[in-house]
Amino acid sequence: MLKKMVKKIGNMRNGRKYSERMIRNFKHNLKYLRERGRMTKAQLARELGYSPSYVTMLEGMGSRKKPGMGISLETLAHVAHFFGTTPGRILDAEYPFELFQ
Repeated sequence: MLKKMVKKIGNMRNGRKYSERMIRNFKHNLKYLRERGRMTKAQLARELGYSPSYVTMLEGMGSRKKPGMGISLETLAHVAHFFGTTPGRILDAEYPFELFQ
């Protein structure tokens, strides 16, 4: 029984690491796409209908200052649609590099 509990805790940790990795990918891809479009955070916020501080928060998610921050599926879909991509691709670590191939 102890082995099962340890295995379950290990799986929960792996799931958390996976979600942290997706958040890190999202914030890096968001910043990359914003800068590629030559937009400031304020300009992107205006285009998306968000506040500049919200865009700043999105690009800073998962940092040491905001470790538990996340993103809603609605926001993820809205941002992906704005940049002409899919939510899955904006969470992908390889996404920006595909643009150059």
